Amino acid sequence: MDPAMPNPLVSRACDPAITTGPVNGEELSFYNGVDARGRKWSRIIGSKALREGLLEGVISEWDDERQAYVEVARVGPVRPGEKVAITFRGFSTIQNGPHKGKEIPSVKVERPDAQKTAASGGAPTKPDLPFAAVMI
Repeated sequence: MDPAMPNPLVSRACDPAITTGPVNGEELSFYNGVDARGRKWSRIIGSKALREGLLEGVISEWDDERQAYVEVARVGPVRPGEKVAITFRGFSTIQNGPHKGKEIPSVKVERPDAQKTAASGGAPTKPDLPFAAVMI
């Protein structure tokens, strides 16, 4: 993780919000945003949490009965102007599979504008606040 990156990184998605490009011979996706201070950020979308949150738009909630997060809606990829918060939660160790024992970053993606849209069952709306008013 970039030590200069605020935690959480709260930004508004640029236009385009998602881009792709080659990195070491692989085609990767990137999230592009601007924070409240006007600094531009480009984050590789590599982990499952980032893919589900930024590309697929999976909205999940904790289910006490199942003791797990369950998908409650899909809102699609991040749209330009949408507020996004990415929180780095430390590192976790892969428990099984071919990469067992490898440490990977643990992140949480929040998309308040998309979550409001999913909760209301409506189409995406413009953010409630002008970007300059967003607190980081």
